[in-house]
Amino acid sequence: MYVNAKNLGDYPNRNKAASYAKGKYLKYLDADDVIYPHGLEVMVHTMEQFPEAGLGISQKVAEDIKPYPFVMQPKETFTREFLMRGVLGLGPTGTIIRRDVFEKLGGFTGTRYIGDTEMWYKIALTYPVVKMEDNLIFWRQHDDQEITKGQDSFFYLENAFKLKLNTLQKKELPLGAPERQMALKKLTHRFSRNIARLILKGHIVLANTIRKACGISWIKIIKAL
Repeated sequence: MYVNAKNLGDYPNRNKAASYAKGKYLKYLDADDVIYPHGLEVMVHTMEQFPEAGLGISQKVAEDIKPYPFVMQPKETFTREFLMRGVLGLGPTGTIIRRDVFEKLGGFTGTRYIGDTEMWYKIALTYPVVKMEDNLIFWRQHDDQEITKGQDSFFYLENAFKLKLNTLQKKELPLGAPERQMALKKLTHRFSRNIARLILKGHIVLANTIRKACGISWIKIIKAL
């Protein structure tokens, strides 16, 4: 058992834990979540069927119309992420990571709240992603968890937008110009609606602060609505 001398914070602590790992895969389990008895066995067995994959995810979404498990190449992953309803929006509990890939990409950046999404994007840009059967874990939602704090502080609104925008501008993103433009339009529309909701709730100063931080003009927001 390892105990840190001081609180490192969420993602630096995950990196520290990964530094002790000796196996082929990394499997995180947050204290407020549960992995079912068969969960780890299924995850490892599934990853072993697809040795080229860097990440495995257990989460059912609407676009999962093929039987599990199946592999998504980078183009399919980001087509679903940016042009459909998303496929990488889950926390570490629902994932299994190839350790050599994690280490090669430098681990988590340490960015609070969105550090997991950053990591999934980095992996998915280069490696296939395995969609495996759902119901392997139980994710407990409550008011004191990180995702709730991130939403309440509006950190997600600003920084998730920046992350997606930055990813859409990467040369290695396997989407063509028309697909990128469509994705940017959808992203800006969603961001603009959230800014409008803030204003309707009376958070005008906050809305303007987030807008400026993201480099979006009021004219662009109005046109995107």
